[in-house]
Amino acid sequence: MKYWLCVFVLAVAGAFVPDAVARKLAYAMPPEPALSGGLSFKVAEPASPATGEETPKRGLLVVTQGLFLDDARTMFYRQDFGGGGLAVGLLFGPLGAGANAMAIQNANEKEAEALRGRFRFSPAGLLAKAVQSRAVADGANPAANEAVLVPSLYVTRDSEERLIFWTILDVSIGEWRGRYSSLAQGRVPLLDAAKGLPDDQMVNLEWAIESAYARGLDALAADASGTLTGFKPQKMDIPALSPRFHKPVRYEHVLLQDDRVIVRGLSATQFHAVGGFGFSGVLVMPGDAVKLR
Repeated sequence: MKYWLCVFVLAVAGAFVPDAVARKLAYAMPPEPALSGGLSFKVAEPASPATGEETPKRGLLVVTQGLFLDDARTMFYRQDFGGGGLAVGLLFGPLGAGANAMAIQNANEKEAEALRGRFRFSPAGLLAKAVQSRAVADGANPAANEAVLVPSLYVTRDSEERLIFWTILDVSIGEWRGRYSSLAQGRVPLLDAAKGLPDDQMVNLEWAIESAYARGLDALAADASGTLTGFKPQKMDIPALSPRFHKPVRYEHVLLQDDRVIVRGLSATQFHAVGGFGFSGVLVMPGDAVKLR
């Protein structure tokens, strides 16, 4: 019974997401042909926030939503704890699933409100530092191609109520579009962040996020030049991608480097491609953040 239920859920999910999956895979593909002459980076100003979207929609059939932590709407928070989990939905049917989703959404709103305004940095500011450090290292040689970067920050948490930070770069090079998401090292207790981190801990967090943006830039530069190669299938578990529901999955395009793991796209299945909090494109993670199977 359990097997056929899973088959039905996957079939229904796959029927509704082929276009979304195609877009996600497109974000993961490098420029064709590879670019010559190097890259320069331009950090774009954040777009003006849309009006009328500050209050999340309510209701039993609304999917759990995330909330923004800053006025510029560049820091996004979402987690999937707070309800009874999948068992509640299976036990009590649609009403149980709806009540479970609402419980999770209530937890989302409570935690996001506690975190709102607690991070004094901006994604654009930390990305600018990473770009500047890279420019100093590369020297003054002019680049033939400009990459326009739109940064954002995705924040979630694990079962121990520790915050996880993913940097996201939406990239435009001429007509080409890509997305590079990088996991910041370390986790921060939610309660500490809600109270306000001491200066030394805030500095450490800023450095971790800046370094994650730098790793994203490394992957982008290698991709643009055609040197990010050697991807192979690999089964692995990425707890930080979906802290509550993670499991080992076979990813079709994985690059294992000395100190990091890079994934192009998400997986061979449509369901998982839209299940990991909407991640798409190229994922860059520290080597110790994944469990190889």
